[in-house]
Amino acid sequence: MLCCLNPNCQIPLNADSAEHCFSCGTKLVSSLGDRYRPVYPLASGGSSQTFLAQEKDTQASYLLQQLALPVSNQYHQISAYYYAKAERLAQIGEHPQISSLAAYFTQGNYFYLVQPAILGQTLRQELMQAGAFSEQQIWDILSQILPLLYFIHKQHIVHGNIHLENIIRRTSDDRLVLINFDLTKQLLDPENSSGDDSQTEMNLDFYDLGVACLHLLSGINPYSWQTGRDRTWMTNWQQQPLLQAVSLELVQVIDKLLQKSPQQDKLAATRSPQPMATSKLAPGETTALVTRQVETPIAPAIPIPTAVTTPTVPVKPFKRSWLLGGCFLLLLALIASLYYWQQQQVITLTGHTDEVNTVAFTPDGKEFATGSDDRTVKIWDANSLREIRTLKGHLDWVYSVRISSDGQTLVSGSKDNTIKVWNLNAGREIRTLRGHKSYVNSVAISPDVQKIASASYDKTAKIWDLNTGESITLTGHTAEVLTVAISPDGQKLVTGSGDKTIKIWALNNNYPVKELHTLRGHKDAVWSVAISPDSQQLYSVSDGTTIKVWNLNTGREIRTITGHTADINLVAVSPDGQKIATCSDDKTIKLWDITSGAKLATFQGHTAAVWAVTFSPDGRKLVSTSEDSTIKIWHVPQ
Repeated sequence: MLCCLNPNCQIPLNADSAEHCFSCGTKLVSSLGDRYRPVYPLASGGSSQTFLAQEKDTQASYLLQQLALPVSNQYHQISAYYYAKAERLAQIGEHPQISSLAAYFTQGNYFYLVQPAILGQTLRQELMQAGAFSEQQIWDILSQILPLLYFIHKQHIVHGNIHLENIIRRTSDDRLVLINFDLTKQLLDPENSSGDDSQTEMNLDFYDLGVACLHLLSGINPYSWQTGRDRTWMTNWQQQPLLQAVSLELVQVIDKLLQKSPQQDKLAATRSPQPMATSKLAPGETTALVTRQVETPIAPAIPIPTAVTTPTVPVKPFKRSWLLGGCFLLLLALIASLYYWQQQQVITLTGHTDEVNTVAFTPDGKEFATGSDDRTVKIWDANSLREIRTLKGHLDWVYSVRISSDGQTLVSGSKDNTIKVWNLNAGREIRTLRGHKSYVNSVAISPDVQKIASASYDKTAKIWDLNTGESITLTGHTAEVLTVAISPDGQKLVTGSGDKTIKIWALNNNYPVKELHTLRGHKDAVWSVAISPDSQQLYSVSDGTTIKVWNLNTGREIRTITGHTADINLVAVSPDGQKIATCSDDKTIKLWDITSGAKLATFQGHTAAVWAVTFSPDGRKLVSTSEDSTIKIWHVPQ
């Protein structure tokens, strides 16, 4: 594969023989610096993009950091500035925990840094796989990174990009390595730079490290605690739900990091050296930067406390009953806090380059699939949370994906009016089903894996023979058909429409399919339907804020549930049939008890409308997809 270097390209991967990117039309570059072939985009953000590349002769792997140069009379000035910064970065690259430089050059309108790649995991990947970090793990990180920052700041260089994805634990020795220095923020020579400006940039490194520690402790991006421009979270972060209480000593260090004060640079030397503890490396590998193993003097390390300490506070001689009562209340508060944290625990996956519309699990729960406006379907490992493969073939947005009961087949419906059938294990397209005259908004697979149902904006639903590709058309709705579901017993098919109705159809091998009931009760378009595992109840949501529960056999409405503050987009039912989950334009997912209709939990974290949600087969997790281009995984309170 050959990677497009356009930072704005939505689908950058191209065939080796391609001359121009099929997605954006940019002319492809097969060689950078006459040595390096870009093969895969790794990360983007701020002023740079990072690509995986291969050296043409040896096939060795490298990382290429790309920085745009202005198309103006400042081109040569800024190019020279970057060269000077790269030379200084090459000098500190002799440190064993700083990425070394293999090359740096300009080509076209870009400046490139080239760094060897090794195996390791970023702290973000460790967080996604293992969950929130312990206090001991945070001390380990501080003991390695603070002296490292002290070292580079003494060289009048700042990192400028201290984030979880730019700190990698090297597999070979379990040491943390800083990667992806931001050349736009590195300090000028001391004689040519402002002391105040230099100190400010240094302090920002410490501030970013403090934010990273809070992210690791809580499992939540601390910026999600911020409301508008209110930044008081920096002073009351201790009130946020963390996995465990932390010592006063760690609280003081993190507070110091978040102050952005001139004293922060002295943190690395404020504690006497002690042996460093090492965190367990989570399984799996990724590409990162290699460094030369050269012994370089560094600042004293931060010691690891042998036990969590708490301040000693004199206690007045209360009566025993008061003391017991206080302990009981404290215990209740701790239990409530832990429950709240579990409820809100979230892991975020990125990889799609546009809105993510749909999600489906394999029956064994080992993998799940997502479909996106970027025209791809991605398959993810549910345990390692890594992307396994990307399925390409649709020419427009992917609205719906479903996986067969045997776990062998994936079906996707798209805005390109087609349905594609894929071999899930091989990632190979088996067949494309054409027949709808407009968008395919929803698909379903029968339990016996013999039929596919589809719903389309052309006001019809279709039932397809999975083996032959032949279809029959169901008519009766007077507006676009938005959703379709097949009952777990394979006897009924349900469709929901923009005409505000739901239709229940008898589904068997005897055609034509018979319409059994038309359900009226929603006041707006019906966007999603789901059926209970015992095939007895039907759940539906519509534009607006109502969820309706129906008897699937009689078509009688059982209950109406309200609670969202904006349009509801999808409903999913738990594997045990005891709960339903809904997602909404209000950016939340809500969990409901089916029997009582009571709200059990609200999950917040997405920054835009939530398009889809589903339960894992064991019912312990929810996976949601959103307009914000992310996938989130939530713990379901039991």
